[in-house]
Amino acid sequence: MGNFRIKIKLGDNWHKTENVMVTGGAFVLGTFKSDGLLAAWFKATNWADFVERVKEANGFFAVVVTNGLECYAAVDRVRSIPLFYAINKSDFYLSDDPKWIQKQLGGKDIDPISVAEFLLTGYVTDEYTLDPRIRQLQAGEALRVRPEGDGFSFQAERYYRFITGKGEDETIPESQLLRKLDEVIVAAVERLTRVADGSLIVIPLSGGLDSRLIAMTLKRLGYKNIIAFSYGVKGNWESKISQKVANQLGIPWYFVEYSRDLWRKWYWSDECQQYIDYACKLVSLAHLQDWPAVMELRKNGVIPEGALIAPGHTGDFTAGGHIPSALTKKQTNRVDDVLRAIWQHHYVLMPVTIASKYARMNAHDTHRALFARLKAYFRDFPEAGLGAKQAIGLYETWEWAERQAKYIVNSVRVYDYFGLDWWMPWWDTEFIVFWERVPLEWRFARKLWRLYATRVAEKANIFVGSWNILAPMKNTVKAYLRQVDRYGLFERGYNLIRYLQGARSPGSTILALDGAFGLTSERRIKVSGAAALRQLQFLLEGRERLFN
Repeated sequence: MGNFRIKIKLGDNWHKTENVMVTGGAFVLGTFKSDGLLAAWFKATNWADFVERVKEANGFFAVVVTNGLECYAAVDRVRSIPLFYAINKSDFYLSDDPKWIQKQLGGKDIDPISVAEFLLTGYVTDEYTLDPRIRQLQAGEALRVRPEGDGFSFQAERYYRFITGKGEDETIPESQLLRKLDEVIVAAVERLTRVADGSLIVIPLSGGLDSRLIAMTLKRLGYKNIIAFSYGVKGNWESKISQKVANQLGIPWYFVEYSRDLWRKWYWSDECQQYIDYACKLVSLAHLQDWPAVMELRKNGVIPEGALIAPGHTGDFTAGGHIPSALTKKQTNRVDDVLRAIWQHHYVLMPVTIASKYARMNAHDTHRALFARLKAYFRDFPEAGLGAKQAIGLYETWEWAERQAKYIVNSVRVYDYFGLDWWMPWWDTEFIVFWERVPLEWRFARKLWRLYATRVAEKANIFVGSWNILAPMKNTVKAYLRQVDRYGLFERGYNLIRYLQGARSPGSTILALDGAFGLTSERRIKVSGAAALRQLQFLLEGRERLFN
C-alpha cells in the first residue's frame, strides 16, 4: 500500500468535532441541527451508514468524515455548499476552496472544453471544473475515498436525483392537489421560521410568485420580524410589484437603485473583483445582480448581523416553469431530443464560434466535445423510446444538477460573502418531493403553482394591479404559444426577433447590468456572456492570455 495521505482544508465557517467536519444546517427527524449537533448526526461508522444519514438530512450543508484511512464527503441535494477534490501522486486533497487545491498541485491548468462550456452556459457541468485536475461533488452526491494498492479508489453515489413523473396519479382532483401543496408550503416555511428562531428574515422580493409566496406564507404564520428589498433602475416593473406586495402585507420595504454609471463604479471596484474570485470557484459565473443591493443594505445597517436571507430560489423550476414545449409534442422521444432541448435552452450566452475562439478550439470540435459530455451524463438511461414524461424528467434532472445547482443556487455566495445566513424554502426536501409526483398537465407552464398563488393572494387581499399583467405573464404566454404551434412558426419568429435585437442588452431595462461591461462588438453575446468573458479573464490571469 502506498503512502496514502488525506489533506483537507476547510473554511472558518466549518464546525469540527473529532473526525467530523460540517457546515450549514439540516432538519433530521423533525429537529433542526447545526454545528455540534449536526456533526454528531453525521458520525457514521461505515459508508452505508454515512449515505443513509445524508439522505435523512433535509437542509443545506456539506460534510466531511475521516474514518480510519477512509474519507467520506457529501453535499446536499442542490450542492448549495460546494466541495472539490484532486489527487497528486500519493496525496488526496479535499477543500471548499479549489484555488487552495491548485496551489497544492502547483500552478494552474486549463481545460479548453470547460472554458467553452463556461462561456456558453455560465457554469461547468458534471464533475468537471475549469482546471482539468480538479473535480467537484455534484448535487445530491456522496463520495468515498480509500487507499487501494499504490493509489486510491473512489466510490461516488448519487443519493438523490430530481426526477419528475414519479408515480403520479392522473386522476387526482384539483382540490386535493391544492390542499397537499398548501400543506408542504406551510411546512417548508414553518421550517424556515424555526431556523430563523425569531431573528430578522430578509426577503429579496421580486415581481414573481416565488418570493411573494414566501412573504405571504410568513405573514400567514404570524412571523413578525421581516423586511423585504428590491433593486434595479428606478421605476422598473419588478420593483413596483415588490413594493405593492410588501405594502399590502405590512412588511418594511427597501429599494436600491441601479444605473449604468453605478455598475461601472461597482463592477470595477476591488471589492467586486474579490467577490467574483470568491464566488466562481472555478465552476460558476459569479451571480452579480443582487451583489450591489446586499452591499448597500449591509453598509447602511438595513441588514444587520444575525439576519437570515430567504430567497425564492427556485419555485418556478420545480413547479414546471422550465419544461421545453418541444418535448411535450412527441409521444416518443430519444435521448438526442433531450440533448437538443438542453443545448437550445442553456448553451446560449454566445454562439459556439465565439466561445471556441476564446477557448482556442475549432468550433466543430467544441460542439462535438460538449455534446459528448452531455451524452455521457445520460449514459445510464435508454437511448430511445422515451415518452414525453420521461424525456421531460431527464431534461429537468439535468437542469436541477447543472443550471439550478451551479448557477441559480450558487447565487447564495453573495450572502456568504457578506457574512449572512440564508435558507431556501423552495428547495426543502418535502417540497421538491411533492413536485416530483405532480401530473405533467399541472406542472406545464406552472399551472398549479400559479393557481395556488392566485388563491392565496385572494385570501390575503393582495392585488398587484392590472398595469403589470403582461410582464409577469410573459413566460406563460410564450409557453402556451409554443405548445399550440405545430409547425414551429412562433419559435422561429421569436428567435429571429431575439437575433435582430442582439445589439440591445437583455435585462438592461431592469438592472442596467450592461453598464458593467460596456458595449461589445459582438451583438450576439448576451450580458451574461459578457460577464462570463470578463470573469474568465480575471480567473485565468497570470498565465497565457486567452483574450486578445
